[in-house]
Amino acid sequence: MKPTLRILIFLFVAATLFSQEEIKVHDNVYYLSNTIVVKLKDAYADVNAFKRETEKKSIKIDGISKAFPQGAKVLRKGADRFESIYILKTGGNKDPYEVSAKLNKMKEVEWAEPKLIRRVAIIPNDSLLSAGRQYNIGMISAEKAWDISKGDTSIIIAIIDTGVDWNHPDLKANILFDSNGNLVGTDLGGLNGRPDDDPREDIPPDGRNSYHGTHVAGIASAVTNNSIGIAGVGFNCTIMPVKVSRSDKRDASGYPFVWYGFEGIKWAVDNGAKIINCSWGGYGYSRYEKEIIDYAIENGVVIIAAAGNENSSGLFYPASYEGVLSVGWLDEKGEKATYGSHSGSNFGTQVDVMAPGSFIYSTWPTYSGADSIYRSISGSSMASPHAAGVAGLVAARFSNYTPLQIAERIRASSAPLKSSLPQHQYLLGTGRIDAYNAVKDTNLFSIRATKIDLVEDGNGNGLLESGEAVDIRIRFTNYLDPSPQTTVYLMSDDDAIILENSEFNLPAMNTLDTADNSSAPFRFVISENSPFNHTVDIMIKYEGDSYEDYQWFSVRVNPTYATHDANKIVMTITSKGALGFNDYPDNQEGRGFVYKNGDNLLFEGAFMYGASSTKVMDAARNDFFQNEDFNLLEKVRITTDENNNQIGRTAFDDSGFGEGALGIKTELTSYGFSDAPDDSYIILVNKLINQSGADINGLYAGYFFDWDMPAEIPDIDIVGFDEEGRFGYVYCENDSILDTYVGIGLLHDESKLGFYPIENSADTGAVMLFDENGFTKEEKWSALTGGVITKQIGPADVSMVVSSGPHDLIDGGEVKIPFVIAAGDNLEELRASIQAARNKYSQLITDVRENSISFTYNLSQNYPNPFNPSTVIRYEIPERQFVTIKVYDLLGREVAALVNEAKDAGSYSLEFSADKYKLSSGIYFYALKAGNNFIVKKMIFAK
Repeated sequence: MKPTLRILIFLFVAATLFSQEEIKVHDNVYYLSNTIVVKLKDAYADVNAFKRETEKKSIKIDGISKAFPQGAKVLRKGADRFESIYILKTGGNKDPYEVSAKLNKMKEVEWAEPKLIRRVAIIPNDSLLSAGRQYNIGMISAEKAWDISKGDTSIIIAIIDTGVDWNHPDLKANILFDSNGNLVGTDLGGLNGRPDDDPREDIPPDGRNSYHGTHVAGIASAVTNNSIGIAGVGFNCTIMPVKVSRSDKRDASGYPFVWYGFEGIKWAVDNGAKIINCSWGGYGYSRYEKEIIDYAIENGVVIIAAAGNENSSGLFYPASYEGVLSVGWLDEKGEKATYGSHSGSNFGTQVDVMAPGSFIYSTWPTYSGADSIYRSISGSSMASPHAAGVAGLVAARFSNYTPLQIAERIRASSAPLKSSLPQHQYLLGTGRIDAYNAVKDTNLFSIRATKIDLVEDGNGNGLLESGEAVDIRIRFTNYLDPSPQTTVYLMSDDDAIILENSEFNLPAMNTLDTADNSSAPFRFVISENSPFNHTVDIMIKYEGDSYEDYQWFSVRVNPTYATHDANKIVMTITSKGALGFNDYPDNQEGRGFVYKNGDNLLFEGAFMYGASSTKVMDAARNDFFQNEDFNLLEKVRITTDENNNQIGRTAFDDSGFGEGALGIKTELTSYGFSDAPDDSYIILVNKLINQSGADINGLYAGYFFDWDMPAEIPDIDIVGFDEEGRFGYVYCENDSILDTYVGIGLLHDESKLGFYPIENSADTGAVMLFDENGFTKEEKWSALTGGVITKQIGPADVSMVVSSGPHDLIDGGEVKIPFVIAAGDNLEELRASIQAARNKYSQLITDVRENSISFTYNLSQNYPNPFNPSTVIRYEIPERQFVTIKVYDLLGREVAALVNEAKDAGSYSLEFSADKYKLSSGIYFYALKAGNNFIVKKMIFAK
């Protein structure tokens, strides 16, 4: 069988793009070097214009082509989304994450990201013994199910995998052929990235039996009732073999990487698949992959995927994408498979169901050289096709079902597990799949939260922070049979939140009806001592007549960043030494650096200090990913006074560096002022405290900034040093595009000033950001200690380091190093702004002046709440005055006077004991009165 010319064209393009790529790994995410996936916005879908724009940047584009150059055989819903997705092949040594981050700033780009590579989800079985043949069929009640549904040849199950031996005697009769007798399948990878016309698995070059796809296909739908071999769960369902690996790219166990997995999913959709099985995956979210998943679901395809084999609760994709049925792995006892601490089924809130996956006996390639054409192997790779086979039975039995209804019927009909590990309760989906329950005539209910909105009831900054309340509005959909009246509960055992309104009654709902709780939103309060950057898992529990179910969603609370916005500059401060963004290189958490309501101009900002080339601690990139030398000690908080001036405070140390850390604690205080002439700068005062137990000599400290002015054209910037004002600056070469200047200087002890300009793409010199070593500690030391380099660099993609040193810190000693970041419409304005900052700083040296700005009127939510027997109340006042804090009962009667005296400006906490005042359980109120300010909060005492 030969593929059509259309398919050959596509495969040639794909092979050309990817054949020279290597695999990189970061945090267990596998991705290709020199390859970017880009989706252009509809208004800028002219690829030639886009290519011209990229050529203006310091990004070398060696090739650009559509991800899918030809459309489907038939017009399919949502297919036009792929028209503007392109694959870029880049030159040079820049990491794809950095190139993607730069491209994401372009006005033409909807999104850009590296091309992720996935791995098969199998555990090599060399050390495992066979545990009986096809016990798995009985475990999922498949034989009973076949009395009701044997699937149908019209139900096509696509095996997106390493290939399928379509000539296998126990598979061939169930393989998809067209009316002319031609095999309907494809091989996107071939031996070396060039496709061939045979979707069988490739023989491993080292002779190892590292096959996979044929085994998976047999579990899903080997020919059943044919007197030979094994029975496939899907019985009569048809197999479409889609090979998405290449023989020359294999992991340490010899299994080929899943190189074209999502391209294979699209091919299967376009060629008539009803069910798609993915016994592979990996970590790291991809918008490109999600586009293809959404396309498949919109076109009526059920996607089923392995949950992973690392005994982890991490999000494993594609199984964790919304709309995909995630299948975990059971051992032969029907329990979660566990083999040591790092091997066994993944678990967690994202898992939907479990299926047998240990010692599964199934088909093996006839050309493998093995003694048998059947073999027993293990993994969630083997669990997933069990569910795919059941999906085939359900699809044949309920022909009008949508993909989500098929998946929900499998989920809702599963048998609860009696887990020997109670810590996994509610983390293994609804239990073991049951084919018989899935196809028999019985009422099955499945109410799902399909849209969740979080509404902050706090300071209005959009961040969910300690002491704030949050409303949760949910839209529910009933996917299966008409449901009874159902009570919905929110549940969480996480102390980071306190659930207040956690119950809602849903009416009876017909199939595919929706309802919401907007009339009575759920509500929780974030605890005062909730962890930083913390993800709270919240369970939605459903209870009705003969109906019980649950569902998880997650909320991110108490982020460790805050944003100054008191004047013409908007800039984010973090609690780990980074500026601009908390999540470099994604740069989604924070505002960056914005001047006069324009676009963000800062790609990366990072604090750094060191005492030698091997003793540099910093929050800047190394290769491309951010160093984590600094550990948070005090979460950043920005407060605003009555004049709209702002002060921020945070603290961190260098313990993240590990052995050899300098032992310095940094206390950062930041200032923003609302009135001219102080409304165009931010002051950053870094107090470095020597906690090492020894003197530290020759210390240099400073900031690294990578500017993009403007973001969409980062390589027309000029960086230089202003001799008159003694500061570094950067501006756009073409003032008709951007007429903003940004400058950074010292506010004190300018004799210690250092300034080092950097051309990011330089291939010679002491600092080369984009060479194979990235931004090394040695290069950072050179930039910190290079003195003042007055030469101008550009137009180019530029960075700079502004520093202070050397400083000698005795044991227990400290030094304050104050910087200013300012902006102006021209160099003269910038000089004036930096001089105004120097004048202002001279007024801020005393702690008294600092404290007069730092506090505002605030009464925090008590913690814990509810409480028994005592709780803590925190409050702030901005100036010395008479303060009262009293507790009242529901009738307004005074219960206790906790504070009744004059207080200095500051932040205070007190402990309130209900036992001391002999209170009964119930609701109470506590109130702060200071000057003309009166603040009331509610608390609950529960014996």
